[in-house]
Amino acid sequence: MATRWAVATGNWNTTDTWSATSGGSAGASVPATGDHARIEGSYTVTLPADTTCGSVRLNASGTLAGAGHTLILDGSDEGQTFDHDGIISGTLNVSVIGGSGKTFDGNNNGTINNLTINNSGQTLTLGNAALTLGGTLTITAGALSTGSDKALTVAGDVSVTGT
Repeated sequence: MATRWAVATGNWNTTDTWSATSGGSAGASVPATGDHARIEGSYTVTLPADTTCGSVRLNASGTLAGAGHTLILDGSDEGQTFDHDGIISGTLNVSVIGGSGKTFDGNNNGTINNLTINNSGQTLTLGNAALTLGGTLTITAGALSTGSDKALTVAGDVSVTGT
């Protein structure tokens, strides 16, 4: 499991986008299953296909462009599975499939389209902000906790088929 930092605007699946250190040189492997991706600076990282990684931290000036694809988060060993302080552009779907005791943070600068939780026996907790979904919320395994003070807005359907 590695941490990768975006150091250039580009596609997720190219090594020219990623570094092994914050502000370092490009050329590191792309974030994959179990890895932690950090999009900082004013860089835009575009998903050219459905992509799996451990967690994503989108800093204030960073942009994640969904391009109609799904970001699959296996939640490995990181407290925040998704930390969204930056910008989401295009259609981004998110699927949480792993980890325990994880938080999902958002600032509503751009909207996640569909959110799927498929993480048996675990609860995904909204962090410090409300969450707006432009599409659907699907929970096939696990749970979503909004706490007593977090708003959840879902424009589409809500489906809970598992526990």
